[in-house]
Amino acid sequence: MKAAVATNNKKTVAGHLGRVRGFLIYTIENDKVLYEEYRENNFTHHGHGPNHHEHHHHGGHGHGHQRLIEGLSDCNYLIFKSGGWRIIDELKANGIQPIITDEKYADEAINKFIKGELEEKELEDCCEHRHHHHH
Repeated sequence: MKAAVATNNKKTVAGHLGRVRGFLIYTIENDKVLYEEYRENNFTHHGHGPNHHEHHHHGGHGHGHQRLIEGLSDCNYLIFKSGGWRIIDELKANGIQPIITDEKYADEAINKFIKGELEEKELEDCCEHRHHHHH
């Protein structure tokens, strides 16, 4: 299986998927990392290139997610720090399990993930705009 970790510096776990610089992709077999690769995030339109403002946006946010999901389509899991619920729903719909964690380092997150010790945050933590009205 493969697990992707969102990262901005190839070391720490990053947050917002749309703006993340890249992904560390870990190939895991028999509870060991066999292979690790880095994939630049050129999937979403928040990219960091010099002319990333020249796309014409049609219909809001959707197409960026689709390209992200295609770019990670060989991954079973995606570990990151926070994200909007829309991308979480889309990941799940495409067979990628989102895991939101406060773990700081990508390697630590993967080691804990393999052992089943990675702490997942409740989705409510990152999407407070939806869950505020509990009286």
